[in-house]
Amino acid sequence: MYKHIKKAIQPMRLILNDSRVTGILLIICTLLSVLFSNTTQTHAYQLFWHKDFFKTSSAVLPANPLEWINTAMMSFFFLLAGMEIKRELLNGELSSFKKAILPFGAALGGMVMPAILYAVFNHASGHLSGWGIPTATDIAFSLGVASIIGKRFPVGLKIFLMALAIIDDLGAIVIVTLFYGGKINLFFLAAAGILYSILIILNILKIKNIFLYIIIPIALWYCMYRSGIEAGITGVLVAFSLPVNFLPSVEKAIHFPVNYLILPLFALANTAIILPDNLFNHMISPISMGIIVGLVIGKPLGIYLFSRILVYFKIAHLPAKTNWTQLIGMGTLAGIGFTMSIFTTTLAFKNHPYFIDYLVHVSPLKLYSETNIGSRPTKRGGSSKLTLNDLRAIPFVGSWSQIKQNVTGYYGVGTALQAAEHQGKWDAIKALYQHSLFFKTLIDNCEMAMQKCFFPLTAFLANDEKYGEIWNMLYSEYELTKKYILLLNNKSGLMADYPVDQMSIQMRERIVLPLVTIQQYAITKVRELEAYSSQESLKNTYEKLAMRCSFGIINAGRNSA
Repeated sequence: MYKHIKKAIQPMRLILNDSRVTGILLIICTLLSVLFSNTTQTHAYQLFWHKDFFKTSSAVLPANPLEWINTAMMSFFFLLAGMEIKRELLNGELSSFKKAILPFGAALGGMVMPAILYAVFNHASGHLSGWGIPTATDIAFSLGVASIIGKRFPVGLKIFLMALAIIDDLGAIVIVTLFYGGKINLFFLAAAGILYSILIILNILKIKNIFLYIIIPIALWYCMYRSGIEAGITGVLVAFSLPVNFLPSVEKAIHFPVNYLILPLFALANTAIILPDNLFNHMISPISMGIIVGLVIGKPLGIYLFSRILVYFKIAHLPAKTNWTQLIGMGTLAGIGFTMSIFTTTLAFKNHPYFIDYLVHVSPLKLYSETNIGSRPTKRGGSSKLTLNDLRAIPFVGSWSQIKQNVTGYYGVGTALQAAEHQGKWDAIKALYQHSLFFKTLIDNCEMAMQKCFFPLTAFLANDEKYGEIWNMLYSEYELTKKYILLLNNKSGLMADYPVDQMSIQMRERIVLPLVTIQQYAITKVRELEAYSSQESLKNTYEKLAMRCSFGIINAGRNSA
């Protein structure tokens, strides 16, 4: 019986001991996560990772599964990687200065070049401050892909990639702290420094009390977490302070759970991404192009150039059994950045050069004064060119309403909520939502405005040469705001707390949507006929049609302003 069981277990053991399995498992989990995120309308899968199961403030302890995985469980992954780096520094691929210095130089190049390329694409887009996005390397995914390559990926190059990625993470911490307002709690940072010093002293004095090497690292992790610095990096610090003879037993203890539990959970939690309907348009926006080119081209190019310079001046040596072609390939893996911290600036929407032109082109703004709503003209002043400051409130808000975009009701909310989350203030925002009636009412009004949006009406502009960019800006902010509001109120859809109001809007929209569709057709025909003076009569007919639709839309909506 024992022999039969052993025969059955042996193939499974061989599979699990194959390093390629980890990489394949990461890819499968990533694909499943993206699939789950995009096959339900309730966003339940994505909400699960952000749900606060633990009744604590994120400032004290991680509150949701995503935070626990990224800050606590991933510490063990960094511990495993750090121990391998330490072994190579003592007696291996990084044991000489010329070998050890190369990852530092390559990491610097891998951060500088992507930032430069991102700036090239976004110097005039209003998103220049996002240059830090493509600078980071995702060590878990890059090593996972490297493991799939197997023996064709030299051991020396794998160690080099691991060291480079860890240095990248440290660089990302510095970038976030210096350039993105990352706040550091000096008290807990000092406490972490003291605890780490104790670990180093224990090692120097050759004190091998296992209890101390468990309790102190846990306290160190907590202080790092409370300090505001990425707590996962604690694993690297602990690895460097462990006695050498501890390394084999610790590696044996954590190898299996790291590769077959922690990393799969990491992939599932961090790739819960909702793909927009117009994915291609998002991909070709300045931000996306800056990130993609920065990671795919800038990362390997920066690593290659800086490494080449260091080797040329005989400051560094290439890893053993590695050539320049393999280094470029490794640089491509370093360009994987699924879970880097993405920081964006508030969109300078009102300063967009086509802001007013877009509104005039798409909406019935010019016709609004003829409906005599509010008994006021569309604009103040007598200047021929229409500016934002000239517009009166009712025509301005009403025009957005009639193209079913309701920008004035939600634009900027998603960006603001995202920024609060990135600054570690999400718990404060949730508390404000729960305890401030004023703030909750603002969010409720935002939901109502979004409930009345219908972007398919103007989706034909998504690829427009002149107005495509601004349409995609609006739609992206709508999706971002919807995502964060649903995370904030923990609901499956907009206005879920107000079913009667929701039904009222739906009933009105049954009347409004056919009217706005006819109106859009009429406005489009007016724009086409403006170039032909001989068609003035037909143009006037379409203008009247658009205006008559406005009456119906306003009466049905009752609150278009």
